[in-house]
Amino acid sequence: MSHQSPASTPLYQKKTIPGKGIGMVAASSIPPGAVIITEQPFLNIPRVTFDTLSTPSTEETIASIISTNAFELGVDALRSGVFDECSRFNHSCAPNAHFAWHEPSSTMYIHSTQEIAEGDEITVSYLSSEFIHSPHPVRQNDLSVDTDSCRLDEAIGRGMIMTNPGRALRYCQELLHLRDEEGFETQKPKVYHDAFQLSVAHGDLARASAFMKLQVKWYEIYQAEAPLIAEMRGFVEKPEKHTLYQVVSRRW
Repeated sequence: MSHQSPASTPLYQKKTIPGKGIGMVAASSIPPGAVIITEQPFLNIPRVTFDTLSTPSTEETIASIISTNAFELGVDALRSGVFDECSRFNHSCAPNAHFAWHEPSSTMYIHSTQEIAEGDEITVSYLSSEFIHSPHPVRQNDLSVDTDSCRLDEAIGRGMIMTNPGRALRYCQELLHLRDEEGFETQKPKVYHDAFQLSVAHGDLARASAFMKLQVKWYEIYQAEAPLIAEMRGFVEKPEKHTLYQVVSRRW
């Protein structure tokens, strides 16, 4: 299991962050697109585990610790992983890094998405489907959702993808507009992916393919070596291969 960044000298170091506990800061200046760390998880767990654990308080505590430190593993997000190092990177609604899972090597990559000055905290966005499917009080307690775009991102996942897809899609469009206004270009792939999942779950293959194509285009520009690109290109051609295809029987 590797804990080190690919560089000869680690690009990050642990540090106490006021109000956040332990976090990761840049050990030196990091350019955009750099691979900050690659690491394999020490726990690799099916997502359903979080919903099927029994209720005694000790097990609830363990489940909470795991779920709040876990990353989605892969485009389909059927499993989650807990890491020695990657799980130390704190959340931000305006992150400067991005994580991507490489299935063939069972490895998590964290890339910088902008220049990070020495001493600055390195952050990622936790607003993934694993996060938004956790109970609302957990989301509120675990994260500071402190921008309009972050609140909107959370709202999209609050069951709306299944219960009100039309509104969820409008929220995705509004969120893309807010990302432009806030200058958070690096957060657009998350919105594209939400819109893709929303579309494919409702059997709208043309729209699903279009959103995945936008996601692939972003990666080709900003993270050309990202390990997920080949998998995402496959969903551009055949979005029906995704595990969420038509999980909602009705079309919108």
